Amino acid sequence: MLRSILILVLLGAVGSLPGADKPNFDLQAHRGGKTLDPPGNILPAFKKAMDLGVTTLELDTHITKEGEIIIIHDSGVLEKAVKKPPQTYGYRISNHTLSEIKQYVIASRDGKPATIPTLEEFFLFLKTYPNKMSPPPTNRKRAKRIRLNIETKQEGYENKLVALIRKHGLEERTTIQSFKMASIVKVKHLSKLIRTSALTQSIEAAVAAQADYWSPEYKQLDAARIRKAHALGMKVIPWTCNNRKDMLRLIGFGVDGIITDNPPILIELLKQTGHRF
Repeated sequence: MLRSILILVLLGAVGSLPGADKPNFDLQAHRGGKTLDPPGNILPAFKKAMDLGVTTLELDTHITKEGEIIIIHDSGVLEKAVKKPPQTYGYRISNHTLSEIKQYVIASRDGKPATIPTLEEFFLFLKTYPNKMSPPPTNRKRAKRIRLNIETKQEGYENKLVALIRKHGLEERTTIQSFKMASIVKVKHLSKLIRTSALTQSIEAAVAAQADYWSPEYKQLDAARIRKAHALGMKVIPWTCNNRKDMLRLIGFGVDGIITDNPPILIELLKQTGHRF
């Protein structure tokens, strides 16, 4: 009898812990954590973000001249990428082949050169990580179910993108986000499992696109707009918040997640405020 009472007391204590009644917070590493290995969107950055234990890897995609999907933020080659001869003015990813783009080398903080990865190379990388050498054990478990937030930078390759995600069995772990509402509408028609996120300041535009997430820039966000989005059935995950004070403000407003260049700062704040992630 005494043992039963003790168990009930302990269960009650667990239920009253900070954050115990809250859903998991979506901690998204922007470009895989841009500050972890600038300029981000390279495999070393994604590895470091997973080592930290983030919830989601956010990444950007473009398509090459021959139709390869690559992970890169801008339509031109990264400023920090080096190539000989030097890159020319007006360089555009869509005008060049993968082999040409692979000539650009990015200096990783680990001292090992990295190239601009294809999306398929990234998916294959996920299958090799975590391993026994990846620290710590709790983060290895989280990495096995790491979520992906893949941005389409233009329209037109949604079929190829969804097919590649499906090929690697990642539909249920993937969100497609875009500033192009037509792009996420197309994804909705292609897959019932992939979630979508509308990168827009307009709640109405996100609703019209039937997005699962509303993802506005964080600066103009307030508690009233978050409540409105929640009432309409959408989770709210703003971009790209890097300041400790702003992160705390957003957490207080009740956002469902934050996209950040600085995962370590957000991890620290979530632990302080009792949020699970």
